[in-house]
Amino acid sequence: MEYGYYDNQNREYVITRPDTPAPWMNYLGTGQFSGLISNTAGGLIFYSDPSSHRITRYRFNEIPWDRPGRYLYLRDMEDGAYWSPTWQPVMREPDAYECRHGYGYTRISSSTKGIEARLTYFIPLGKKYELWKVELTNQTKAQRTLRAFTYMEFCSYEASYDLKADWPRYFMTGFREGNAVVFDPSDDWIKVPERLSFIGTDMDISGYDCARDAFIGKYRSEGNPIAVETGACKNTEVNADNCCGSVSVDISLEASETKTFYLVVGITDDRNKIQGIIASAVKEAEEDFGKLAHFWKEHVNRIQIETPDEEMNTMINCWHPYQCRMTFHWSRFISYYERGLGRGLGYRDSMQDVLGVMHAIPEQVKERIKTLLSIQYSRGDARAVYFPGTGKSDGGGRSDDHLWGIFSVCSYIR
Repeated sequence: MEYGYYDNQNREYVITRPDTPAPWMNYLGTGQFSGLISNTAGGLIFYSDPSSHRITRYRFNEIPWDRPGRYLYLRDMEDGAYWSPTWQPVMREPDAYECRHGYGYTRISSSTKGIEARLTYFIPLGKKYELWKVELTNQTKAQRTLRAFTYMEFCSYEASYDLKADWPRYFMTGFREGNAVVFDPSDDWIKVPERLSFIGTDMDISGYDCARDAFIGKYRSEGNPIAVETGACKNTEVNADNCCGSVSVDISLEASETKTFYLVVGITDDRNKIQGIIASAVKEAEEDFGKLAHFWKEHVNRIQIETPDEEMNTMINCWHPYQCRMTFHWSRFISYYERGLGRGLGYRDSMQDVLGVMHAIPEQVKERIKTLLSIQYSRGDARAVYFPGTGKSDGGGRSDDHLWGIFSVCSYIR
C-alpha cells in the first residue's frame, strides 16, 4: 500500500507517511473519557458525550485539514528552528515518520534535525484523563538544548454553541495551577460536576499560556505560533476569551541520550486535586498501558479463525472485533464524518451494534438493551436517540426501531 500496512504480529496499522488522503483516525477510551486522534495528532477529547461535555475543539471541514489536535512543538534553542514531531501542524518535512494505530492507543514517531521523538497517546481504563508519553532521543554527537511546547484548544463543553457562535468564549476562564493549565467554562450555564479541564506535566514548566491569541498571535495559525517562534510563552491567563492549553518545558540531551516525560489531559471538580491526579497518572502509566493491552487482547481473542485468505484473517481476527467494540461504546456519536452534535446512542443503530459484541461482553450488552428499551413507547415505537451524558432522549415515530429491539433481545436470550 502507498500509505501504510497491517502489522498483524503487533495488531497495529502502520502509517508510513503523514500526508494521507484524509485524516486516518483511531479511537481512544471505552465510552467515558474518550477521544479521536489522527495520524498527525488531530482530533478531540470528550467525557461521556461529545455533544454536552466536549473538552477540546476540532474544526470539521477546516483548511488546513485536521486541526486542531493534541500538539507538541520542539524548538532548538540554539538556532531557533522548530517543528512538530507529529508533522502537523508545522508540517516541516521529517527525516523519518511512522504512526502506529493500535488497540486504544496511537504512537507517532519521527526524526527531525537529529532528534528522534516518540509520542504515545492513550486513555487508561476507567480513568478520566488522557496520557501523552513523550520520549526524546538525541541522535547527534553534540549536546542539544530543546524547549517543548504543548497546544490544544479548550471547548465550551456544549459543542453546538461552541462550534456555531462566538459568544461562548466570554464564559471561559483559564489559569495556571502548579505545572498545569486549567480551563473553567463557567458554572453560569455549564452544569457538570467535574467542570474543570486541564493539561499538565510531571516536569517543571518554563512557561505557560491560557490565552489562545497570546500563544498563536494575530493573523497566525497553529503552524507558526508566535510563542514557539520567539521561544517563550507569555504566561497569560484568561477571563472571557478563547482558552488554550500550553505549557513549555526545557530539555537538555547529551549525545545519544533519551529522556521521557508525560503530559496529562483530564477533568476534575477541584483545582487542588490536579497535582495529585498528574502524579498518580505518571506513576501508574506503565502499569495502566499494560492493563489496556491485556483488556484488548482478552476481548479480541474471544473468537479467532483461520482461513486460506490472510486478509480475511486480518479483518476478522484483529480489526473487526476492535471496531465492533468501539462502535458499541460510541454508537454514531462522533467521527471524522459525524460532528457529535445531537446523535448520542441511536435506538436502531445501537440495537444493531450489540450484535457484534454479544459473544464477548454479554452483561454489558444486557444493560445496553435495557437502557434502550427504557426509551421505547408503550405504543411500540421508540425515541430515536438516547444521550448517556444527560440521560435525556429525543425523537421517535420510526416504523422499524422497535423491530430491531425484538431481534436483539431474542439474540441475547439465545
